[in-house]
Amino acid sequence: MGEPWAPVCLSAMGREYLTVTVVPMKFRLVAGSLLACGAAVALTAFVFDLKLERAVVLAPLIVLALGAAAALVALWTRVALESLRRRRHPRLIVAVGLGVFALLVALSFFVGNLPHE
Repeated sequence: MGEPWAPVCLSAMGREYLTVTVVPMKFRLVAGSLLACGAAVALTAFVFDLKLERAVVLAPLIVLALGAAAALVALWTRVALESLRRRRHPRLIVAVGLGVFALLVALSFFVGNLPHE
């Protein structure tokens, strides 16, 4: 790979006011990103029963939404982990939370068909 290049824009007075550094990307990183974006678009088209052409047009929005969702998951996971680290009995809290979740899943099997409006 070559060295990063940095174009410098000069003002009318001859002073620098902007420097941009461009670093070349590795091929594997670009290929992986393209593959991940293509898979996200194809999966979205399949899940929401869209035509692939329409999903490709919506690709920037799909990638942005998945990135935002991943950022929220990462943020709240970090918040939960930091909160658990400060507690006296973090394993007990996790066990109770998992128990409540399991109870809700088990009770959902016993609930019959709910009335429709």
